[in-house]
Amino acid sequence: VNKTAVLKSYIADMGKDKNLRPVLRVGGTSFGRFKLKNGKTALIVATKSKVVCFELKNGIVMLSPNDFERFVNALKGRSYLD
Repeated sequence: VNKTAVLKSYIADMGKDKNLRPVLRVGGTSFGRFKLKNGKTALIVATKSKVVCFELKNGIVMLSPNDFERFVNALKGRSYLD
């Protein structure tokens, strides 16, 4: 994702934030596009509930790599996260 395309980025927990919970799969197989409770569409690539969210003009990308803390630190180092 190009940094200029990111409107907002943050860490969230899909298990705690009801608005970010997927309610309907709209594409994909094991990972894919989902309609969220808040009405937005998200590409979710995660096996855990804690994710990094990138809000874009046309939707949300939610990622949860295996080494979550290392990923977060790398994003902070590149100024993607505060």
